[in-house]
Amino acid sequence: MEKNVTICAISTPIGNGGISVVRMSGNESKAILQKISNVCTDKMEVRKMYLSTIRTKNFNEQALVVWFKAPHSYTGEDMVEIQCHGGIVIANGILDALVENGATLAEAGEFSKRAFLNGKMSLDRAEGVIDMINAQSAEAVKAGYNLLSGKLKERVSQIQSKLTDCQAKLEVALDYPEEDIEYSTTQEIKQEIETALKSIDDLLKTTATGRIVKNGINVLILGKPNAGKSSLLNALLGYNRAIVTDIAGTTRDIVEDTFVYKNIAFNITDTAGIREANNIVERIGIEKAEECVKSADIILVVLDGSKPIDEQDEKILSLVKDKVVLYVVNKIDLPKKMTSTFDR
Repeated sequence: MEKNVTICAISTPIGNGGISVVRMSGNESKAILQKISNVCTDKMEVRKMYLSTIRTKNFNEQALVVWFKAPHSYTGEDMVEIQCHGGIVIANGILDALVENGATLAEAGEFSKRAFLNGKMSLDRAEGVIDMINAQSAEAVKAGYNLLSGKLKERVSQIQSKLTDCQAKLEVALDYPEEDIEYSTTQEIKQEIETALKSIDDLLKTTATGRIVKNGINVLILGKPNAGKSSLLNALLGYNRAIVTDIAGTTRDIVEDTFVYKNIAFNITDTAGIREANNIVERIGIEKAEECVKSADIILVVLDGSKPIDEQDEKILSLVKDKVVLYVVNKIDLPKKMTSTFDR
């Protein structure tokens, strides 16, 4: 990152809407704003909105502008925000005008990067910002907010403080053995270290749950061709996401989608039916399905209840023997021929 470069970017999603926000960060923010607007930037008060005419190459726009003076801004630098009418053309036109007058397009995440480098936020808080933006469920938003509000940093700081205190007690005992100082016993220090280790273990145990809250639960649908995997996917999602026919091998590639249940995202993956395939395209799809087993949190093995368990089913069961599996017996409206049961 070049310290003296003034960066700019569109902060709101690209598309039609009521308002779009274009912002700059850097020493030249006010000077660049002066070049494209009718606001007298020398008389601007901090954190105050000004109605301004923004001049671009092809059109003028009425917008609200606000100035944040360093270090009291998101990035810790001088910042300017331009709140214009929503729309792809308007926001891009203003962005182009900023670049033409000396600003540089920001890289992905560069505003948060500058905030971190300028001491405005810690790494965990920066990660919390990204997690909240990318959240697909209410629980993911809560987890991102906990990072943003510094709760993880607070817990780590408490553990660090305890360990630093132990280190200081040990150093005093070693460096000044002849002084009349009330030393901590070995047992006391050992107990404090064990307490810190337990706190670390408790924190590490939350990582699996944290990953699920942040990224969702990866659910893989596996089974023979024409067992009803795509029908199950469509039923879970509530609409026809995958093509369903009575022809075995209709699904030849990975089909993915997400739905939210009780504030947790479930990432569903439908796969090609597992069988010995002569068609190269279908064979590649089957290989992908077998590869997906490794990253799945839960596997739904779909079994055709109208047919007995065969070698293809046994192969599938061997693929998932070390995973969390739910067996889904389909086609129960037909005469039952499946007699095997599974206890795993």
